[in-house]
Formats: sequence, C-alpha cells, structure tokens
Amino acid sequence: MLERITAIRGHKCFRDFRWEQLPPFGRYNLIYGWNGSGKTTLSKLLGHLETRQPITTGQVAFSVSGTAFHGATLGQQSLPTVRVFNRDYVDGSVLQRNQNLEHIFFLGKRAVEKENERERVEQELKKIGDDWTLANGKQASARQDYDRFLRESASAIKQRLRAPGQNRFANYDKNDFETQCIRAEKGEIQPLELDDNTRDSLQKARQADARPSIQRSAAPLAIQGVLITRIRSLLKSTPTIAPIEALRSDSALSGWLGSGLGIHRDRNSEICLFCEQHLPKGRLERLEAHFSDSYRQFANAVGVLRSEVSGLQSQVAALPLVEPGLVYPQLVAQIQEANSDMKDSRDRLLAILADIADAIRKKLEHALLQVEVPESLSNLAASASEWQTKAHAVQAVVEQHNRITQNFNAEVASAGAQLELDAIANAFAEFKSRKRAMAEQDEELKALGLQRDALGKRVDELTRDLTETIEPANQLNDDLAAYLGHTELTITHHGTGYAITRSGQPANDLSEGERTGIALLYFLKSLEDHRRPLKNTIVVVDDPVSSLDAGALYAAFGYMRARTEGAKQLFILTHDFSLFHLVKGWFKHMKATTGFYQIRAPFAEGTKCSKLFELDPLLKDYDTEYQYLFSLVLKASTSQDNGLEQFYGMPNVARRTFEHFLAFRFPGGKASDHLQERVKSLNLEPGTAAVINRFLNINSHGDGVAPPEHDLHLLAEAPRVMKAVIEVMRKEDPNHVERMEALVASNCDQP
Repeated sequence: MLERITAIRGHKCFRDFRWEQLPPFGRYNLIYGWNGSGKTTLSKLLGHLETRQPITTGQVAFSVSGTAFHGATLGQQSLPTVRVFNRDYVDGSVLQRNQNLEHIFFLGKRAVEKENERERVEQELKKIGDDWTLANGKQASARQDYDRFLRESASAIKQRLRAPGQNRFANYDKNDFETQCIRAEKGEIQPLELDDNTRDSLQKARQADARPSIQRSAAPLAIQGVLITRIRSLLKSTPTIAPIEALRSDSALSGWLGSGLGIHRDRNSEICLFCEQHLPKGRLERLEAHFSDSYRQFANAVGVLRSEVSGLQSQVAALPLVEPGLVYPQLVAQIQEANSDMKDSRDRLLAILADIADAIRKKLEHALLQVEVPESLSNLAASASEWQTKAHAVQAVVEQHNRITQNFNAEVASAGAQLELDAIANAFAEFKSRKRAMAEQDEELKALGLQRDALGKRVDELTRDLTETIEPANQLNDDLAAYLGHTELTITHHGTGYAITRSGQPANDLSEGERTGIALLYFLKSLEDHRRPLKNTIVVVDDPVSSLDAGALYAAFGYMRARTEGAKQLFILTHDFSLFHLVKGWFKHMKATTGFYQIRAPFAEGTKCSKLFELDPLLKDYDTEYQYLFSLVLKASTSQDNGLEQFYGMPNVARRTFEHFLAFRFPGGKASDHLQERVKSLNLEPGTAAVINRFLNINSHGDGVAPPEHDLHLLAEAPRVMKAVIEVMRKEDPNHVERMEALVASNCDQP
C-alpha cells in the first residue's frame, strides 16, 4: 500500500512539502480541498505511479510498502497496480471524438487454449520485462556515469581555463567537452599531453593581463682580429726618436716637457717661460729630437686605441638587463636565466677590457718602454662573441614578449586550446571506455525492447481474440440508464472498443456532466478487469462529481462505493462538500484503517505553497462546513499579517459564513435575494453596512483572483471587515457567537 508521499519539492504549487507528523495513509483515504489548493496536482502525481512515467519536474518521493520510490526513476522498480480517475482520464476516455474507449476484458469460456497460450506468453513477457527493467537500470546508471564524467571533466577545464574578459571557456560545459572528444575520435583534432613546465607556462599565459611592449635592442660589438693585433703591436712597439735618457723613464716629466716644447715653439721664445732664464744653446734642438713626429704619431695611435677600448667598455656596460616584472609571467623564468647568463658574460668581458685599458694607459705613460700584453687579450674575441650571444638571448625573450603583446588575444586563445587538448588527452581513454559501456547497454536494452514489443504484440492479439465486449457494453448501458435516468445515451461495441451514441447517432455534443458520468461508470466497470484484480489495486478517484446535479451526485456516490470498496487501497479527493460529507460518513463506519486529510495552499513570500494536513476537526466532527468557515473568519479578524495574498479567499469565506448565519437566523428569505438586501434588514450602522457589502459583494470572486477593475488593496481591510462581521453576528445572536468561539478555541487546543 501507499504509506506516504514522503516529499514534494519544486513541483508546481507544492514548493516544499514534507511528510512529517502526518499519520500514514490508511486503506481508505479522504482528501478534501478547495479548488486551486492542489488536488489535481496530487492526483496527477499519483497517476505517475499508474503509468510508471518518471516525474521530471521537482523532486517527489513515495513510500510504498516500506520501499522508497523516487519520482525521477519511476519505471525502474516494481510498483503495485494503480488506477487513477481524474480530469485526464475523462479527457482521454470521452472528450476526444472518434476514438474508442479502452477494452474491458473478460475471459471467454470457449478460448481455453488461447488463454493458456496467453498466460504462457505473459509469463515470458514478464521475464523479458524484468530483464528489460534491469537493463534499463544499468543503462541509466551508465548514462549517469557518462554524464557525470562529462560534467566533471568540463567543470575542471572551465575552472582551469577561465580568464578575464570574454572567452569561450567562460561557459564551457559538458556539451563542449563531448564535442571535442568526438572530434578527437574522428581525427579532426589531435589531443597532446603536455609536460608540467609547458602546462604551467600556458596556464600563466591564460591568466595574464595584456602588457606594453619593451623597447630594447643590442647593437653588434665591433671586435675583430685586427683590433687585437693592433693592441698587441702597440703595447710592444716604441717610436723612432733620439731619446733623452732622463725622459726615457720619467713619463710625467716627458709629458710635461712635450707640452711645453710645443708652447715655446709656437711663441718662438728663447727664454724659458717657466723660469724666465735664457735657454741653453741647443736645448730646444735636443728636445725637438726627443719629441719627434714619429713619437707624436705613436702617442696619437695609442690614444686612439685607448678611446676605442673605452667605447667598447661603454657599449657593453650600457646594454641593460630586462626587469623580470616587465615580461609576461610565463616568460619570467626565461628572462631571469637569460639575464643571469648575460650578466656573467658581461662581467667577464668587462674584466678583459679593463685589463687591456690598463695596459694601454701604461703604454701612454711609458711610450718608450714595452708594456706587457695582458694574457686575457687572447680571450677577448671569444668573450665578446659569448656576450653578444647572451645579449641576443635576452633580446629573444623581449621579442617573444612583444609578439605576445601584439597578438595578445590570439596568444591567450592558443594557450587555452593547447591546455584543452592536454585535458582531453588525459581524459580521452576514460571517455572512450564510458562511451563504449553506454553503447553496449543501449544495444542490450534495444534487443530486449524488441523482444518485449514482439511478445506484447502477441499478448494483444490473443487478448483481442479472447475479449467478449457485448456483455460488458450491455452492463455499462444499464448503469448509464440508471445513472442518467434515461436511455438516450448508449454505449455500443465498435471494432475493438466502444462508441457512444445518442438516439443511435454519434454523440458529439456531450455535456460536461455526461462526459464525467460516462467516464466514471466506465472507470468503475474497468476495475472488474480480471487481469488486474481489484483486491491488488490502489484506486484513486479525483473529483468524480464535477458538473453533476444533486441526483447524479448521489448515484455516482452509490456506484463508487459499491465498486471500489474491495480495493487494496482507496483514495478519494474532492472539493465538493456534499460528496465529502457522504464519503466521510461511509469511511467512519469502515472497520479498516482510514485517513482523513485536507489540502491547503497557504502563501509564503507571495507564492502559493500547497501542503497536505490532517483534516480540520471542525470539518471531521461536524456535518456542515459552517463551523470550519466560522473559524477562518474568526482567525482573520485577529490577524496581524499585512500580506494581501493571505486574504484572497476571505471575501468568499466570509460571504458563505454570513449567508449561512443569516439563513438560520432569519429563515424564509428567498434564494434570489442579494446579500446586500439581507444586510439591510439588520439595520446596521451605515458605515459598517457599506464596508461589509463592498468587501463581501465586490471582492468575492469565486475560486479565482479578483478581476482587474477591483482594487486588490481593499483586501488589506480583511481583518477589520472580518471583525465587523463577527461583531454583527454577535449583536444578532451573542449566545451563538459565544458558543462558536468556544468551539473554535477547544479545537485549537487539541494536539
């Protein structure tokens, strides 16, 4: 038996219903609720137990004979037989023209052999059905595993490759991942697994912001073999002169005299401009011989060489390293390594050039002496070449940085594509394995489905041969005549089903009551189907008396009681108080377990939230609904809630309560009298009468929401108006109101 509806979350008007303190369903169950409370939704949920169709909206759970069933997986577990009568059943049975009703099957006495074959085929069909159910569960599991793998893989790629700005990985999902894997299967793309360093570098490229270009270039260093030869030659050479011994080894004095000689020669002075004494005869001639043109040319050559070496030193020292913070994160390690290599080679080269510059300085100071050639001179060319190589390595990183800046979006996209292919390469084997497992389950399920369909078709053929439809049709006609009180409508055998006629012609103009009545009688007759014994069937009947007059209502109740009493479990849902009263009286005398429930739809944050409750004692214990309606009016009169949605139904409730009160308090009024006329007879204070009339007449609007011309904000007056209604009733009959208040209070005190 169905013990409880454990939970209904996010399904239409049932936002968050949980079966908590409700007693479990009994064998006989009555569920009462006004229109719009959620009865139809509940009966349709129970209808899924009949069709075994999964419930795809929200989360629904049932408990059947101690076993939990989840709405999303209905059909994968063995469920009891369930038959549901509701509006969908009426529409499918009667409303569609030119369509026959389903057969009502009875075993034919003359078809024993075919019956035996049918039973054998049904047993085989059951086994195949069980195998199919098992395979369907495996297929669903394989699909879930495959789907979960796709989602998790896609999520990992999305988390790794999300980057600032617009990019295709911002909304990367399982469909994108699956598409790429399928392309890899076809050979359209080539997944490539990356090493950790490359993967890290590409990841940094994905996450970096665009940076400006770096302006830097390395001029070629002009160091040739000729220069080295010149250095070596000048350091070992001396000028051709008639040297003065005192000046040969005194470079400071020699330099001072050389400068002074030029001044005396230019001024043609025979007096020493320093000591103002006459120069000894022949002194200038000897000094001229010492500082000959050869000497000056040699000194000039050494000076030029010194300038060249100094220029090389400046050129090498001037080329800067690159600040690592300027390049993209993925290039930081490269620029740090290139900077370090360049600095080391620069320091070595500058050390060699310093040795050479020092030797040249000594040569300038001691032009007439040979200066020792530095040993490092022989390494100058190699060191310069090494420095240039290292400088070019730094420049290469700079150029790589600049290329990224110039093509930043393309570089980021390329990095993302490579990382995606890396992720696909890592997951590709598992993708193929899961896809193959799913395909194998699909093939198995398909094969079993074909067998099941073939066996089902054979069962249908045998069943049609065994069906005796004439007698059931006659029985339905007898029921229909008694139900409607005439024989104008008849059900006749037609092909493999039934046709409905009116006076022998197709009945295309059935009223709503006729449709409901025919569908109900057919449903009740179909419960006699020998394939689905009533004692093993859960029967659900939702509003079977919709659009029926009083006579048909009592007839419908009689048929329903007679033909559902033997059900394994019975649920009757209704908004009609007359039927509710009849069923309640019937169930109260049953010896089996019974359950009385009520569906209400309170509002939460402006949204209707249907829930199942135990039936209000005022409805359960009394024969009219007046006590219950009075309790609603009394509760609203003291409400502190300002939400309009709480009072949408109150005009109707108050009107019905007031009409009941007036009918008993002032009997004899005509049914056609308007409420406003009846209120006038009370001789109320004009303001109070106006407020009550406006609220109860204008705002009462059946089962729906007020039409747009009505000011819904008037509903905010509900507590005040409800209080006024109670006070009017108290004025007219204080004893009655006092007893009703006591009754409501005692009901609220019950656990």
